[in-house]
Amino acid sequence: GRQPERVILGENKWLFLPVTVREYLGYFKTTTEDLEYWRQVLEGRRAWLSERNIQYVFVVPPNKEIIYGEYLPKDIAQSKGETRLEKFLAYMKRHSDVNILDLRSTLLNAKQHQQVYFSTDTHWNGYGLFLSYQKLIESLRPCLPELSDPMPFNPEDFDIRPHVGDLIPLGGLDEKDYPELKQVFRSYWCENSNS
Repeated sequence: GRQPERVILGENKWLFLPVTVREYLGYFKTTTEDLEYWRQVLEGRRAWLSERNIQYVFVVPPNKEIIYGEYLPKDIAQSKGETRLEKFLAYMKRHSDVNILDLRSTLLNAKQHQQVYFSTDTHWNGYGLFLSYQKLIESLRPCLPELSDPMPFNPEDFDIRPHVGDLIPLGGLDEKDYPELKQVFRSYWCENSNS
């Protein structure tokens, strides 16, 4: 028989993982019992950490398809369904006060200025990661006012290097056909410790 696709080729050579595309399409069902289980898990974690004077924030990094759905093949992009993440966030909003950091709007807004996910990888790039760090620090500030401001984004703090995304070898593709660069945050501590 025909083997299932290991990678989905989208518009402009964007690559996607089939399982996360199925999530985007709403194929995975979630019951109220599933959602209630996760509410109890997160509230239990928060309670355990609170007993130790530790603040709890549940951070939700969205799948690439949520941020870059326009690069999916056209028949898929037009068929978006309700994802488990959307169901989970709606349920938690109605039934819990756990601090949840939903990064979708941050990344959707940021992509208007600069790419936040790799086109050949399942992960966000250095810029998407850095913006998410800034948002996490901001979300902790109300309960930890002593926190310093997040570092500002400065492109000069990053090195640009070639990147071979995880979807290239998975799909058996030639990396020369999919050139991509990544931003790598320079670690001043590492650079200065070598001198």
